Amino acid sequence: MQTTQSLARQGVVITGPQGSGKTRHAEALRAHFGLAHILDDESWHAGDPVPDDTLVLTNEAADEGIAIEAALAALRQPGS
Repeated sequence: MQTTQSLARQGVVITGPQGSGKTRHAEALRAHFGLAHILDDESWHAGDPVPDDTLVLTNEAADEGIAIEAALAALRQPGS
């Protein structure tokens, strides 16, 4: 099983509805996953390749995505 941090170099997709905190917490999530970039716009769509070393924020449901609630829970874990 891959941990959330082991996914980082591959890029990470965070999913959630508008107003769920994706953009507000983007910088903290980017740092948590050890990523260099944030893609927070509507140019990425579910099924598109996930850019390497990039945190992708989307309102779309994506099989490869992590729900914003799970991502925020990972931020709150001690030592993460």
